[in-house]
Amino acid sequence: MPSFVEDYTLLQREYMLQEVVMFPKKKNYLFTEMFKETTSSSNIVTWPIIFNHGGMAKHISQGGDPHPVSGLSVGKAREEVSYKKESYTIDSNELKWRSMPGKPGMAESANQYIQDSKVSLIDRLDARVEWECINAMRGTFKFKTVDGYERTVDYGVPASNLVDLTDGGGANVWSTTTVDIVGMLQDWKKLIRGAVNPVLYVPPQVNEYLLANTAILALLTPEQKQYTLQNGELGIKVNGITIKVYEASYLAAHPTSNDGTQLPADETDFMADNEVFLIGQSADSKPLYQRVIAACVEASPDGDTIVPQRFSFLEKLRKDKFQIVTGEYSLPIIKNPYSIVHAKVAADS
Repeated sequence: MPSFVEDYTLLQREYMLQEVVMFPKKKNYLFTEMFKETTSSSNIVTWPIIFNHGGMAKHISQGGDPHPVSGLSVGKAREEVSYKKESYTIDSNELKWRSMPGKPGMAESANQYIQDSKVSLIDRLDARVEWECINAMRGTFKFKTVDGYERTVDYGVPASNLVDLTDGGGANVWSTTTVDIVGMLQDWKKLIRGAVNPVLYVPPQVNEYLLANTAILALLTPEQKQYTLQNGELGIKVNGITIKVYEASYLAAHPTSNDGTQLPADETDFMADNEVFLIGQSADSKPLYQRVIAACVEASPDGDTIVPQRFSFLEKLRKDKFQIVTGEYSLPIIKNPYSIVHAKVAADS
C-alpha cells in the first residue's frame, strides 16, 4: 500500500526542496532584490570591508622595481548567520477526507491545501528576509529569537551617513513646500564613497513631499509634470539621483480581543513614513550588498549532506500528524558601509 507521502507528490522531499528555491520572490521586495544571493559552507560569514576605488598607479623609472600597493580591503567583518525555521502541521485525516474517491474536485482540494500551507510559510520567510535587508541598510540589524536570545549586527555605517532631521527645526521640515530638499540630497550624495549612481528610496508619504516641493517642481518640463501626475512619481532625476517609491508591507499576526475574538490582521509597512535611503550602486561587477545563505542538512535531499540553500521538507510527528518545515540560515552583508545614507526626515505635526 502506498505511503502517505507517496500519495501526495507535493510532499516528497526532493520536490519540496526544488520548489522552495524556484518559488518567485515578491516583486516589490526591493531590498531583497538589492542583496545579491550567494552561499557559504559555514554558518559563520566573513567578508571584506572595501572601497571600490584605489587611487592611481604610480610612475616608476625604467627598469625600476614595481611600486607596492596595499589591497582595497580596509578590514574584515565576521558574523554568524540568523536562523529562520518554521513549521506548519498537516493533518493526515484532513487530506484523506479532502481526497476521498467519488467526490469531484476533492483530490485537487487536498493538493491545494498542501500548496496553500507551503505558500504561507514561504511568504513569512520572504517577509523576514526583506525585513533583515532593510534593517541592514539602517546600519544596525537587531533581532530577538523566540527563546529570548538577542543579537545585534553593526555594519559600520559612519555616523555622518546616519542623518536625523527630526529635531532640526523648520529648515528641515520636508512637508514644507519651500524647504531645500534638493540641497540636502546634494549634501548626502557627497557622503557616498566607493559607489555610483545613487538611488533614493522613499515611502509614499515622503514621495508626497517631493511632489509638492516648489524647487523640484520647477525642474519639471510640462511633459514631465504630466508624467508625474499620471504615475505619482517624479519623471526626472534630482541632482543625478533616481527616486523610487517603496511600498512593500506584510500582514502582521492577527490580534486578539480581550474576549478571545480574532481581529483582522494589520498591514505593516517595512519602511517608516519619515525615513529615506540613499543607496549607491557598485562601480563594477562586484556586488556591494549580498545575502549569504549557509549550507545545512535541512536542504539536503538525503537529509545527511549539507547544501547551501533555503529548505522545505516534510517531517512525520506521529501516525496522523505531519509538519511542513521551511526556512533558511542566512545573513545580509554590506561590503562598503560608506555607500549608504539613511535619513529620518521631519514633518509638521
